[in-house]
Amino acid sequence: MISTWTLKSTDATAHTATLSLSEEADAAAFSQSQQPAIANLMTGFAERAKNLTADQLASLKRASKSRSVELMVSLDDGSTLEASEIVTVEAGGTRLRTYTHIQREDMPASLPLPAVLTARDLQTPDLHIEPLPSARAGPGIMDDLSTPPAPPTASQDTTVATGDNGAKAIAPVSLEVKSAEVSLSPMSYDHGLNIVLTPESAATFRDFTQAVLGRQTQMLINDKVVMEPWMREPIMDGRIVLAGTDRKDLEALAEQLKVPGAKILVRLRP
Repeated sequence: MISTWTLKSTDATAHTATLSLSEEADAAAFSQSQQPAIANLMTGFAERAKNLTADQLASLKRASKSRSVELMVSLDDGSTLEASEIVTVEAGGTRLRTYTHIQREDMPASLPLPAVLTARDLQTPDLHIEPLPSARAGPGIMDDLSTPPAPPTASQDTTVATGDNGAKAIAPVSLEVKSAEVSLSPMSYDHGLNIVLTPESAATFRDFTQAVLGRQTQMLINDKVVMEPWMREPIMDGRIVLAGTDRKDLEALAEQLKVPGAKILVRLRP
C-alpha cells in the first residue's frame, strides 16, 4: 500500500489544519489476492464467460483498491475534528465505492463532501434495508432476491407432495466433497467456504434441490447444522458457498471436509 499525505491548508483563527491522504494498493499483489474470489464469481457465469474476448477476460481478472481521505485536525491537541473518506475497489468486472463522513456534533461540517452524501433524493428510491430474520423466521430479504418457481397449474402433469407425508417422502442425501477452500468475496469482502462436490454428488444434489423447491433445508457437517437455506432455485453446478460465519470456523470446516471420504448431509428442515 502506497500512502501519500498532503497538508492542504491551515486556519490560524480556528487553530485547525486540513490534511489529505491518498492510498493505492499494489495492483499486482491485490489482484493476486482476489483471484480465488474472482474465479468463483466467474464460475456462476460460466456460459457467458465463454463468449468473452481475451482483453475482456484479462480485465475481469484485474483488481485494484484505492482510498482517499480528507481530515480536519486541531492544532491545539492534534485531535480529528472531521473526516471524509472514499474507498474504491474494482474486481471481477465490478466496482464498489463506499463513502464515509464523520464530524463532531458540536461543530458544523467544513469539508467539501461528494454529491452522494449531500443529495436529498438518491436515484434509488426503492432501496431499503430490513433487519435479518431470526433463525426460526421464514424467508427473509435475501430469499426474496431469488425468484421462486411458478406453482404448477392444473394442466401440468406434476404431482406435488403436501403435508408431513410429502416431507418424509424426500430423503436426506449424503454428498461427497471434491474440494473445500476459504476465500474472500470481492463483492461483500466477507470470507466464505467454497465447496465443490464430486460429479456424482453434484447430480444427486441437483435432483434434491429440484425436489425441495420452496422449502427450507439443512446442511450438516459432522452431524452439526451449519446452514439452513430456503431452496429458491435448483443448484445445477455442484457448488455450495457457506458464508456469514467466523473465518476461523470456516477454515476448521474446510479442514474437516478435506479429510478423505468426508461427506455433507443435506435434508429438509425437521
